[in-house]
Amino acid sequence: MDLLDEVGPISSAPVAENNGSTYPSLVAFESGSLRVTFNFSKQPGNPQTTLVEAQFVNKSPNAYSNFIFQAAVPKFLQLHLDPASSNTLPASGNGSITQKLQLTNSQHGKVCGFFLQFISLDLVC
Repeated sequence: MDLLDEVGPISSAPVAENNGSTYPSLVAFESGSLRVTFNFSKQPGNPQTTLVEAQFVNKSPNAYSNFIFQAAVPKFLQLHLDPASSNTLPASGNGSITQKLQLTNSQHGKVCGFFLQFISLDLVC
């Protein structure tokens, strides 16, 4: 089973983009001051790997500095985090920070789900 089988494609078939598949965006976290959205895609010929682009939007009136995003996954997943696009999150939704994650499932076809656990969002006004 695929990591994204339970999320499901946008329509009856995934939308092709750069010869890959994209899936619906997921708002992973939202509060009065922060929204975290995950955008998922897969590359053809590599079904065990899921690419995730995380987008962080600051909804508060104060800019955040020292932005750090960390994640934990189960042992059957290998996680690669690229550096964030910035360490400063602009105020009032006037911009965002993005960070790319690559998840590789060592038990592809055997495990049907996954989760990302936020370890740290170190935001300082």
